[in-house]
Amino acid sequence: MFLPQATHKKRIGSVLVQMGYLTNDQIEEAVKQSHTKGQRLGRYLVGSNMITPDILCRALALQSGLPVTDLSDVEIGDDVGKLFPYSIMMRHSFIPFDDCAMFVCIAVSTPLSAATFKELERTCSKKIEVFLAREDLILKQLNELRKREAGGQPRRFIRYPYAAPVKYMFYSRFAGPSEDTLHDGVTHNISEGGMLIEGPGSTQGAPAELLRRGVCLRVVVNDPPNDMKALCRFKNIQEKTGRWFMGMELLEISADDRRRMKELCVRAMVEQMKKTDG
Repeated sequence: MFLPQATHKKRIGSVLVQMGYLTNDQIEEAVKQSHTKGQRLGRYLVGSNMITPDILCRALALQSGLPVTDLSDVEIGDDVGKLFPYSIMMRHSFIPFDDCAMFVCIAVSTPLSAATFKELERTCSKKIEVFLAREDLILKQLNELRKREAGGQPRRFIRYPYAAPVKYMFYSRFAGPSEDTLHDGVTHNISEGGMLIEGPGSTQGAPAELLRRGVCLRVVVNDPPNDMKALCRFKNIQEKTGRWFMGMELLEISADDRRRMKELCVRAMVEQMKKTDG
């Protein structure tokens, strides 16, 4: 979208209005709500589903004049990942993704202050080129680095703590319901690839038996105004005091519900970051 005026000195809300995604009234209300919640405006807008992470990234690029990089398919090499201490990368929410003898490229979710920029150059003893990237993709890369440092395998999807009511039924993928009961449960965490659900167990056998038989779960996640429906398969089941804790992987889900799941993960990520900021 062509913008006739320079946006480098505009506030991010004004940039979004100029881009045509929000109105002045929407921005004014969002500013009030973000101040009340103690959030940056951009995080509030994404968490409230008023804009997508991609739109926020493009708006910040227009505001700052920084180039954008896409981290979706980037693999951070071991040498690049060790240019900065992990604690510094987490504190300033950035990830290095390329380097050479003289400089290193880093991806940030918001422009760095001059003091932070100088601190990072001193830390790596190189010149720094700054790019903007989606905050959720930066967090995903940081999660993979953390797993690598711990010696484990990185998760394909980041899990976010999130409690949402669910209804579920034990189900055979090819033969339909394996029992008639519709159970009530709650999610403990969610990701773009699955979720952890707590709730009543099946009357059709112990967890090991259900895993052996390949029983699945028909799940409806309550996320007003639209519920999300998916067929999930078990990755693991733990039984504690009569409750089942079921790690699930998405098997079948509509394109619309997959999009809603991604949006829900972004909201959960924002909530997690708010608690960390606090």
